[in-house]
Amino acid sequence: MALNTAIDDALRDEGVARELVHAVQLARKNAGLRIEDTISLTLDVPAELRPLVEAYTGVVKAETLASEFELGEARGDHVETTRVESHDVGIGLSATGTIFTVTYG
Repeated sequence: MALNTAIDDALRDEGVARELVHAVQLARKNAGLRIEDTISLTLDVPAELRPLVEAYTGVVKAETLASEFELGEARGDHVETTRVESHDVGIGLSATGTIFTVTYG
C-alpha cells in the first residue's frame, strides 16, 4: 500500500483556515493581548477566500477567542494587514473581556 500525498480541496481549505488562525494569533500578540483575552474580530478577505472563511467561522472564533466576528473592513483597536495564501488579509481586533467574563452559549 502506497502513501497518498495528494492534497484535496478539503485538506487545502483546512490548511488555509489554520494559516488564517495563526495570522490572527500573531495579531493578538502584536496588540499586546493576553492569552485569556477575548476579542471582537473583523477580517477583510478577498472574494476568493470569503466562502472558505465563512465555512470555518466556528473554528476561527473558537481558536482565537473571538466573542464577536464579522467579515468586512478591518477595524478595531489594533489593525494590521498580513498575507494568507498569497492574498492580503486585513485583521482588526479589540479586546472584549477575558474567558473568565464571557459566557459561551
